[in-house]
Amino acid sequence: MGFGDADSVNTLGDITAIGALNIDGADGADQFTLAGTLGGSSIIIDGDGGDGGAGIDTLILDNAGHGLTSTGTNTVVVDLATDIVVNEIDIVDAGTGADTITGVAAGADNFVLLGNERVSYNAIDFRDIENVAAGSTSGSDTVTAASGGSTFVFSSNSAATVDGISFTQVEVFAGDTGADSFSFIADPTFASAMSINGGGGGDSVTGSTGLDALIANGANSFSITNANFDTFAVTFSGVGNYAGNGGADTVTAASGGSTFVIASNSSATVDGVLFSAITTFAGDTGADSFSFIADPTFASAMSINGGGGGDSVTGSSGLDTLVANGANSFSITNANFDTFAVTFSGVGSYAGNGGADTLTAASGVQPLLLPAVPRRL
Repeated sequence: MGFGDADSVNTLGDITAIGALNIDGADGADQFTLAGTLGGSSIIIDGDGGDGGAGIDTLILDNAGHGLTSTGTNTVVVDLATDIVVNEIDIVDAGTGADTITGVAAGADNFVLLGNERVSYNAIDFRDIENVAAGSTSGSDTVTAASGGSTFVFSSNSAATVDGISFTQVEVFAGDTGADSFSFIADPTFASAMSINGGGGGDSVTGSTGLDALIANGANSFSITNANFDTFAVTFSGVGNYAGNGGADTVTAASGGSTFVIASNSSATVDGVLFSAITTFAGDTGADSFSFIADPTFASAMSINGGGGGDSVTGSSGLDTLVANGANSFSITNANFDTFAVTFSGVGSYAGNGGADTLTAASGVQPLLLPAVPRRL
């Protein structure tokens, strides 16, 4: 092994320990490669660089696939014929086999993605990892995205594939400041509601197959319900984009009111989230506000029910031609709307936006005739 502060490279072949066998590294950067059959009563490897020395110590496994358990900071147990306890280790390269990390049952394990099939856990950089079982669903285990962004594909409340690693028995999934993406398998299984904080950074959510009913919850937040979600809601916060996935998705305002900026028939920014591939936008009982980007794109007519609550509409730039349609309802046409009309109902006010807007009464509305008043002499 290494001496003093020197680095060392060590290949461990076939070893059968009689009694306890301790293999110690030095304070330098030590490398241990398990290349043979290790057995016997007890084998302990001490890297002496994880928390005591200055070197970065590495454990390299073969490609057979192994079970790995971290019992504390910079400590890992490798499941072989005899469990190998490795202390003060910084990097574990698990090889190309199907390797699994198992967390502490009912604990609070924190897994942070570092890249594809790479995760930090208990101050160890685990590489070439395929599976992580956090231990149980009764703890408070957390999986956090890599700082540069991660890809999450959810299959249940507690299971997702993130950057090539299949995580199970996890209570909390969270993004980081990078641009994370979140999506679902075709038919996920949910046993309760689920909340996910994207962490900002322009995160995107792709809806499930089928009809997603989305409800705005405030700035950069919304919840999804879907028949495939077993009646439970999935709530996202700290995200910037949502894209529908083929269903007739609907977006409804928050109960306290939301701000809609409409870009097309199927897309609008609602409370900071850009929703696209949407079939229906609707207000709720709060005071919602509706407006348009400078040059929206329409492929057909569009109808929006404000839901009451003193909703307001701000016209588009240019000349809006408004036609009253009855109580609290009107339609707008504009050269920027590609000849199609946008109809609002359940709203309370309209404000022009600089153009020479016109308002026409609803067809069939008769002028008000007042009876003659006799002259008093």
